[in-house]
Amino acid sequence: MDELYLDYDPRNAVVVRPPMINHQNRPINPYGYAVPGSPIARPPAMSRPPLMAAYHPPAAVPVSAYYGAPPPAYYPPGYDPTAATKLGNKLSDLTVGDVVPLLAQLIIAFRPMPTPPSDEGRLETNVVNLTKFVEAIGRHFHADQQLQAAGSVAGTFLR
Repeated sequence: MDELYLDYDPRNAVVVRPPMINHQNRPINPYGYAVPGSPIARPPAMSRPPLMAAYHPPAAVPVSAYYGAPPPAYYPPGYDPTAATKLGNKLSDLTVGDVVPLLAQLIIAFRPMPTPPSDEGRLETNVVNLTKFVEAIGRHFHADQQLQAAGSVAGTFLR
């Protein structure tokens, strides 16, 4: 490479090339630069190389443009892929008035039942024990109904 550019500014560079000889044995310079024995000529003025514009990556191309549409997803029968989203939407829509009756029903569901009597072998004793058990069952269900009613009333007022 014969040309020398410093900082891409042609005004700073002076290029001296070996002379070219024409058919008349005279030095010629096809580029218009200095030839030995002639006054120093500067190269023609040139503009700076254009600055690169800001780099913008190419737009994302969907995979379906190359491979076609994706195959439909297969789910086993009865499976709903949006079930988790539906459950999340239902839970986020609950208010305090909805949660209080649910908590009351949860407490009722896990309350222990009275213990049934065992067979004592005597009829009179078994009848007395069975009568006490039926009374305990009645009290248990009465308490359950009270708890459920209190939960529904509280839920109604908290909505």
